[in-house]
Amino acid sequence: SLGEPVVLEGKEKKIPAKLSKSQLSLKSSETQTLSVINDTAKSWSISNKNVAIVNNGKVTGVGKGTAIITATLTCIFQSRNFFF
Repeated sequence: SLGEPVVLEGKEKKIPAKLSKSQLSLKSSETQTLSVINDTAKSWSISNKNVAIVNNGKVTGVGKGTAIITATLTCIFQSRNFFF
């Protein structure tokens, strides 16, 4: 008897995002768009909203300074549980 059937279980695993640009230089109100090369971004964030804002990869300059933009993505993989 083989017992229970195979169960597929979805899990999340974080992988590094590769961005289309490594640096941006923007004036106030100027925009540029970043994209993720190796996957689709799940979310975007920025370390200093007084310098720029980011919305779905579209970066808009706000003021002088520097900021770090982070793209978070999730790769879904499957694991299998076998019962004998």
